[in-house]
Amino acid sequence: MNSYTWRAAIIRSDLGPTTRHVLLTLSCHINDAGEPTYPSTLLLSDECGLSERAVVTHLKLAASLGWLTVSKHGYAGQGWARNQYRPRTPDGFVPRPAPVRKGTEAGSVPSDEKLSTEALNDVQYVEGEGTEGRSVPSGEALNVTTEGTERGDKKALNDVQSNYPLELPKELPKVARAKRKAVDKAFEQLWAVYPRKVSKDAALKAYRKLDPDEALQAVLLAAVEKQAASQAWTKDGGTFVPHASTWLNGRRWTDEVPEESPEGETGGAQSAAEPWYRRWSGITEKGAQVFRAFKEGEDPLRYKVNVFKRAGEGKWRDELMNELQRTKNSLYADIHQYIYGHPPIGDAA
Repeated sequence: MNSYTWRAAIIRSDLGPTTRHVLLTLSCHINDAGEPTYPSTLLLSDECGLSERAVVTHLKLAASLGWLTVSKHGYAGQGWARNQYRPRTPDGFVPRPAPVRKGTEAGSVPSDEKLSTEALNDVQYVEGEGTEGRSVPSGEALNVTTEGTERGDKKALNDVQSNYPLELPKELPKVARAKRKAVDKAFEQLWAVYPRKVSKDAALKAYRKLDPDEALQAVLLAAVEKQAASQAWTKDGGTFVPHASTWLNGRRWTDEVPEESPEGETGGAQSAAEPWYRRWSGITEKGAQVFRAFKEGEDPLRYKVNVFKRAGEGKWRDELMNELQRTKNSLYADIHQYIYGHPPIGDAA
């Protein structure tokens, strides 16, 4: 978007006067190709005649309303980066209609004797006496300073000129806060059934980025339930279950899960002959008899160990310990002690 088109949209927008003023000043740095620009907030402050804190505040507000996108600009080998701004208009933006007037407003034309005091008060800027009426976002007070910086400027500058992209104001609009709350609540529903509970913050970030609707949420839950019962996820005590963030970012819910052949079915001799302790379905069935039913979100390895212990002596115990030893599982010694009542041979001393 070139600077002329952007300025025209800003002028016909519902933005507050000071926000428009800051954006129009910023537009002077944008070329006809609409390429990103990266003036410092100190330079914009000087050009706008506002404090640096005011410039920071109104740039944040404009970004949150969709009037620009912010990224980082820097040079290789340097340890700093400056915000660069790309102009845009909010989705669904509709310009305000131009005002229609009949005649001329009283006091809008200078007389021979003096300028209208009322007209001057509407447009004049008195340095050192605050900002224009209605030019400051609700709840924020901005003053114009000519020397030094205002109290709180340091924090505002750190927010904008840090090494991270410009973020939305902490106080998101009510609709945005409600949506974020709903997304996080849906994530907790998925997290409750996901079998590997590590790196929750990374998983939440991936889930927010995905932002699934109700239909996709149902697909995710069904996929987790199906994959959690598969051999790929249950073997080696769940060692190969991916982190939830990896699962979400990689769209792993689309992975195909091989169907296990029903026991006793013609042509499924190998599956029919497979002992119960080598099949997750067999382990859960046995567990319901000697221990209890498997709970959603429970650690598969912990459940498996409890079932094998309560099933008494048998090949299942030896196979489990061999499997843990082969994979160098850190819980090998503890599980051996729990099942057999003594540490592994060679560790007793």
